[in-house]
Amino acid sequence: MSGSQESPPTPVESSALLSAESISKHYGAFYALRDVSLSLHAGELVAVMGENGAGKSTLMKILAGIEAPSSGTIHGSLRSDSMEPLSQRQLEHYVAIVPQEIDLADDRSVAQNIFMGIEPGNRFFPAPRKIIEAAQEILTKIGSTINPRWRAGDMDSASQQMVLIARALARKAKVVIFDEPTANLSPRESESLFAVISSLKAKGVGILYVSHRIPEVMELSDRIEVLRDGVRTGSWHTSSTTAEQVINSMVGRDLDLSARLQPREAATAPQLVVEGLKGSRFGPVSLTVQPGQVLGVAGLPDSGREELLKTIYGAASKQDGSVTVDGKRIDGRSVDYSVRNGVAYLPGERRTAGIFPAMSVKDNISVLVTKQHTRFGLITRKRMSDSAQTYADVVNVRAPSLDLPITSLSGGNQQKALLARLLATKPKIMLLDEPTRGVDVGAKAEVYSVINALTDTGMAVLLSSSDLPELLSQCHQILVMFRGQIVAQLNANETSEEEIMAYATLGQKIEEEQ
Repeated sequence: MSGSQESPPTPVESSALLSAESISKHYGAFYALRDVSLSLHAGELVAVMGENGAGKSTLMKILAGIEAPSSGTIHGSLRSDSMEPLSQRQLEHYVAIVPQEIDLADDRSVAQNIFMGIEPGNRFFPAPRKIIEAAQEILTKIGSTINPRWRAGDMDSASQQMVLIARALARKAKVVIFDEPTANLSPRESESLFAVISSLKAKGVGILYVSHRIPEVMELSDRIEVLRDGVRTGSWHTSSTTAEQVINSMVGRDLDLSARLQPREAATAPQLVVEGLKGSRFGPVSLTVQPGQVLGVAGLPDSGREELLKTIYGAASKQDGSVTVDGKRIDGRSVDYSVRNGVAYLPGERRTAGIFPAMSVKDNISVLVTKQHTRFGLITRKRMSDSAQTYADVVNVRAPSLDLPITSLSGGNQQKALLARLLATKPKIMLLDEPTRGVDVGAKAEVYSVINALTDTGMAVLLSSSDLPELLSQCHQILVMFRGQIVAQLNANETSEEEIMAYATLGQKIEEEQ
């Protein structure tokens, strides 16, 4: 690794807002964290980076008082500038966390979720009007148009994420942890969040920021801390390091995620043909995907691209139009019919719509093809296990055993297990929605490698993503959606992030001044 790396901070820095010293966490013989130290000062944003499974989430839960460390101490300044050890209960009030997972009470209002446990008034005489007014004030501050009276369970994931951010701010903590906060946000919502973060820093709040988005981290952070396999492997002032140096510290090897695909010659017959397809939030849309082609779909969260993939797959009802796969009309009739006719779909929200958390890795991989492993009405477990292992090996799922719960795997390995599920159906066309959302750069490179290998065999891929560098590097052509319509079809090798974003936000290209 090139460049000079800073030494770890001295234990219990007197000027720090939060100081963690020699934190370790083990579950039996497995160490999730080993002797990790970290400090945070008032008005500072420290980015914590690492691959999935590096220990970031475990460390954040310990700092927020959600879990206790196996060893080590955490100090903060509760009543004065002097540092003192903080208990788990004290950390719960000292540190607020915006978690990566959506954990709202669906049947309660936005306002109730924001002030849950700290409602104005008391448990005998709550003050609902004050709750609404206070929630509205916070939502306005972060640039959100969400109505505090809305039912939380009726909102999309991006809106729910904004509510989680508002809930953390309502705690008025001295330290706020953001865990992948922009994963579900539009560019406009992300900019509003960044403005809120700047405001918090100006007030002396310390920010711990967990993200896989390297450009975002390089722009926002004052310092960067890197974990790998539960050990601290890098620490820099952001101004004195590079993205390449950070990535190398995260994965222990050089990666190139920016190389663009070469154009492919059109096949004699397309693998997927969509004509005049119309759903509740988009349409009519027409497109074709050739064998071996990756066709990208760009657009803001409300552009209709997510619903487009669901409708092609049969997970959402179509109002008009047709879907043809390998010359056969399937018309998004049903999910089961689509699977049987060679269509595979990876949902954008892994935790709520992808994995089955109560099931093992093996069963998650095999869930769509159990009929293939059934004989005389009974499932042949060995045959199913062998098949699951085969596809897990293809996508390099790292798990001690496929019999473990899928929730025991890192986010990147969960995503690869979902890709293995798709491959088990032996598809002709893969519909991928946000295939690398919430995974680290190492897992991202592996997902790209799998996609490239599949297209080399003639697989067709329709890839919807909010990650513009991903679309540019992994697609041959890119469709841009705006308000339910396709407003541009661009060659990936000849376009730019700026051009894509202009179409996605304005519906048209920005004309250059003469």
